Amino acid sequence: MARALAYAALAKTSDGGTFDLNQETKDNEHYRHVLYTGNGIQIVLYALAVGEDIPEEDHEDGTQLLFGAKGLGTVRVAGRTYALRKPHMVIVEPGQRHHVSNARQDKTFKFYSIYAPPQWAEGHMDERQP
Repeated sequence: MARALAYAALAKTSDGGTFDLNQETKDNEHYRHVLYTGNGIQIVLYALAVGEDIPEEDHEDGTQLLFGAKGLGTVRVAGRTYALRKPHMVIVEPGQRHHVSNARQDKTFKFYSIYAPPQWAEGHMDERQP
């Protein structure tokens, strides 16, 4: 199921500080960068270069929310394809097969994902697609 919404992406950190999540995502140059891991939740930034994708996968134990920040991507969830761009989001329920790709041939696609529960080690980073 995909839902579009306008949002102010300002997230609270564990020390009570704040950061501009949209700006952090736009500034991110890494394929995958775990920005924040908290109790039961995680924020991961992604930058998919031209031709890059996140291969089809599923998360049996959690929900994933994907939010567009810059550029255009496609998300295939349970056999349906959705466009992902700011200010849209796509919800991936536990166990749903999904695939994310950069839909542009000339620009990097940037988005962030909120996982509940966390899926990656705290501080994990991949410079480019593994």
